[in-house]
Amino acid sequence: MLRNILKISGMFLILLSATATSKICFAQTLDISINKTALAKEEKTEESLDLEARKKILTKIIDTAQSEINGLKEKLNRFDLNEDWQKIRDEFLNNLSNLQSYYQTLEEKFSGEITIEDIKIMAKELKDRREKNYTSELKKITNMILIFETEDILKIVNGRMNKISADVKKLAKQNLIKTDVLKIYLSQAEKHLKNAEGYKKDAKDLYFKTIDGILGITEQQEATSTEKETIIKKEDMTEIQDSIRNLIKESIMELRATYDIFFKMNDRIKKYL
Repeated sequence: MLRNILKISGMFLILLSATATSKICFAQTLDISINKTALAKEEKTEESLDLEARKKILTKIIDTAQSEINGLKEKLNRFDLNEDWQKIRDEFLNNLSNLQSYYQTLEEKFSGEITIEDIKIMAKELKDRREKNYTSELKKITNMILIFETEDILKIVNGRMNKISADVKKLAKQNLIKTDVLKIYLSQAEKHLKNAEGYKKDAKDLYFKTIDGILGITEQQEATSTEKETIIKKEDMTEIQDSIRNLIKESIMELRATYDIFFKMNDRIKKYL
């Protein structure tokens, strides 16, 4: 029994540690764009670059952007969503496809006659488009991805928690070891898990208030549409998305605290082996 608990929690902790850490890293680096860096390079060195060098830089920017979009599409399509969230995803997928078409149009221009001045105009147009439209869209998309990925982790953690809790009860019933400390640890873990669920729910609810333009308003939504509009008018959309991101990070940190306690439980059980 003891070895089974160690095996269950140990394997789970390794999995969750890697997964949660990757989510945190993802959340912390979402706003860092290779494209933005490349565009800055184009601006700083524009006087010293010839036509072919400029084409290579812009091609690299576009290729990176296309890879980024493909990655976002793949992540969005992983989730099993209800009808309302499917509408949101479909809108995002449509916007991403339109952006890909725009990039393809730029690439096609490279096959014809093009001047350095044309490259400069395209680079500025690309930068302006990202800053005015895509950057804010990217935050919405990545926040949605983070919300549902965190939700998936929560389901896994809850399942493992139930399993470990059941095993601790069996140990107590069979009088194999003293379980008082383990029960305290479980209570602490349950509290962190409840907090993680709360932060995730708050993030999801706040997110839903920012997408009225995507969804068809139902009767229930009509009753609160004025309230939603007021919320969005009071706070800049970027700040709302930042608030959502922070709530997701808080949820992930609570999940990390949960498996930190599982590690302590592992150490405690090892003393009896």
